[in-house]
This record gives sequence, structure tokens and C-alpha cells, in this order.
Amino acid sequence: MGQQTELNGAHLTEASEKKSSITQPSRDGNLAIIEEFAHLESQNTIEAMELFIARHPDHILVEKAQRIIQRLEAGKLK
Repeated sequence: MGQQTELNGAHLTEASEKKSSITQPSRDGNLAIIEEFAHLESQNTIEAMELFIARHPDHILVEKAQRIIQRLEAGKLK
């Protein structure tokens, strides 16, 4: 069995000490961008799509954002 250590009155095994020092893997950055796009797209505004483009100018979803802007601008003209 692992050694026990007293920390603030609690006994921890050596294994649990090692486990607590391990961090969770970071999220997939692209997934976060896709979620952000979905949130901004749900706002259905030109400003939201422009914000996405400004934040992620090289992302593949920029083309979709530009199409949404064109559609929204065309809707304003009617």
C-alpha cells in the first residue's frame, strides 16, 4: 500500500497525491470555436457574424459567416 501523508488533518495515500497533480487535457480549440460560432449564429445578426470573423479570421467557418452576413444584408433591402 502507498504511504500516507497528513495534510490539513486528512490522510492521503501517495497515489492520490500523484493523481491530484495531474491536470485534465485541454479542450480541442476547434470545438470551442465551433461552439462559439453556433452561439453567435443563433443571434442572427450581422454584428455577431462580424465579431466571429474578427476573432477567427483564418477559420473555415468565416466563409459561412460571410454568407450569413450577405443573406442578412439582402433581407434588410427588402
